[in-house]
Amino acid sequence: MKTTLNLSDELLQEASKRTGIQEKTKLIHVALQSLIQEYDRKQILTLFGSDKKAKSPRRTRS
Repeated sequence: MKTTLNLSDELLQEASKRTGIQEKTKLIHVALQSLIQEYDRKQILTLFGSDKKAKSPRRTRS
């Protein structure tokens, strides 16, 4: 899918310098994947400890 984006040249240069990715399309793909992973990580953290009635599982001795 083709899309026109208005991006800051400085922002693209800084991202390219930090990642070593020179191709703009690949840089945008990597950035979007990173954004999605960060969002998913935050969603998982909000679920941690959300069940207040949950009890620790019983330990078995072997």
